[in-house]
Amino acid sequence: MLLETFADEIIEMVSSFLPERTVNIMDTSGIIISSTEKDRIGTFHKGAEIAAATGKTVNITEETVGNYPGAKKGTNVPLFVNGKIIGVIGIFGNPEEIKTIVSFVELYVEKYYQLEALAIPRLRDSEMKQRLLKEMVMPTGSDSIRLILEKLGITLSFPMECAVFSPYGGENRAEWEKSILEILVKEKILWPDDIYGFMGGRLVLFRNFGHSSALEDELKNSPILSIGRVSIGDKASTLEEIPTTYNKASILDSLQDKPISSMLNFSDRARFVVYKALMADDEYVTGKLSKLEKELKEEELEEVMRTAEAYYRNGHSIVKASEEVFIHKNTLWYRMNKLFDVLAITECNDFEKELLVSMILAEYRRKKGFRSLKK
Repeated sequence: MLLETFADEIIEMVSSFLPERTVNIMDTSGIIISSTEKDRIGTFHKGAEIAAATGKTVNITEETVGNYPGAKKGTNVPLFVNGKIIGVIGIFGNPEEIKTIVSFVELYVEKYYQLEALAIPRLRDSEMKQRLLKEMVMPTGSDSIRLILEKLGITLSFPMECAVFSPYGGENRAEWEKSILEILVKEKILWPDDIYGFMGGRLVLFRNFGHSSALEDELKNSPILSIGRVSIGDKASTLEEIPTTYNKASILDSLQDKPISSMLNFSDRARFVVYKALMADDEYVTGKLSKLEKELKEEELEEVMRTAEAYYRNGHSIVKASEEVFIHKNTLWYRMNKLFDVLAITECNDFEKELLVSMILAEYRRKKGFRSLKK
C-alpha cells in the first residue's frame, strides 16, 4: 500500500506541530502502520477500523475507550484521496483542538498521492523496458517480448542494430553511465523509441530502423569513444534474430579493446569466427592460459597481459603501447616475445598471434572479472 511508504513522514510532520502527542497512522483494516509509540506498530486499533469502514470521525473518550480494543483516548479521522478512504490518522486530543492539523494532513496526503500517480506509470514503464531488454537478449523470449511491446505501445522497426558499450576501465560506474547517455542523446544517436539499458556494467542498445546513417559511421568521430568502446553486431531482420546479434556484439566486446569493433568489419568478423571455432574446443584456450599461469608469477602475468592488450589496442604500435603502459620500448618487446615463447607461437604470423592472444586475454579478463586491464 502506498500509504505505508510515507506514513513515517506524516508522523514526523504532525509531531513537529504537536510535540509530545500520541500520533498513529492506521490502514483501512485498523492496523497501526506507523506511530510515535513504536511498540504499538502492527497492533489492532478498533476505532480506526470503524472510522475506515464508516468514513466518519471516531472520537474516543475516557468513558468510551473500553469499547475500542487497542485504542487510547483521542480522535481518529479517515483520510480520503479522490473520494476513497486510504487510511486513518489518530491523534491524542479533543476534536476541535486538532481539527486544523488534521485538515493539513489530509491536504498533504492528497498532494503526495497526486505526485505518486504521475510517477508510478513512469516507474512501471522503466521497469518494463528493463525487462524488455533482458527478454530481447534471451534466445527464447519472442512471445514475452511481443506482450511487453504491446503493453508499452512500442513498435520495433527492422532491420535493427545492436551495440554494446563498455568503459575502458577505472571510471566511476555511475558517472560513466550518466555521461554515456548524455552523449548519445546530445549526438542524436539515441532516439526515444530505441531500446536500451545497462546490463553487467555495459550499455546495451537496440536501434530501430530509420536512423540517417549506420551506427558505426555515427560513432567514428563521437566523443563517446573517449570514455568507452563499442561493439556492434549484425543487423537483426526479425525479432527472433535479436538474441543472435546481441550475442555477437557481446562476444566482440570481450575479444578486443579498440574503440569500435563491428561484425560488418571483415577482420572483426574473422576474429569472431575463429573465436567460435576455438571455443567449440575451449580446452585449447583455457589450456594456453593455464600454461601462462604456471610459468609466470601472478604479477608478471598481469604485466604481460596488460602489455599485450595495449599493443593490440594501439594497432601493433610499440611506441604508442609503451607510452600507454609507461615502459621502455625494449621492455614492451621483451614482454611480447616472452608471451609468444611461453605460448609456443613464435613461428605464427601476426594475425594468428593476435587472434590467439585475444582469445586468451578475453578468458583472462573473464576469470578476473575485468572489462579491461587498462589502469
